[in-house]
Amino acid sequence: MALQNFWIIFFKYHSLNDQKMVIGFAYLSIRCYGSFRSAGYQIVVRDDYQNKGVGTILTSHIIHTAKKFRINVIRLSVLTENTRAIKLYKKFGFVIESHHERADVWRGKISDVYHMALHLS
Repeated sequence: MALQNFWIIFFKYHSLNDQKMVIGFAYLSIRCYGSFRSAGYQIVVRDDYQNKGVGTILTSHIIHTAKKFRINVIRLSVLTENTRAIKLYKKFGFVIESHHERADVWRGKISDVYHMALHLS
C-alpha cells in the first residue's frame, strides 16, 4: 500500500440501538519520513459507553490497520488521571515514554499528560 507523506485513517463505532448514534471513534494520523512511518492515535468514547469494550474494539482495529500499513510506531497523549485509558493502552503494549506536568486542560482543570508509544517494528 502506497502512502504519501500524510494520511488519516478513521474508524467510528455505532450503537446497536434504534438511534444509530456514534458512540466512539478513533483515528490514526500517519506521517511518512522516507521508509519510517509514525502515527498519532486519538480515541473518543461517549461517557455512557465507557468501560464496555468500545475502546478495546477501536484500539484493536487501529493496531491491525497500522500493521497493515507497516507503521513503525503509534504515539498518543493521555491525561495522567485517565487510569482506565492508560490501562487499556498498556494492555495493547503501549509504554509511557514521557510525563509532562501541567500540559493540558480538561473540563477546566490543568492536568499532567503521559506520552505513550507502541513500537511495531
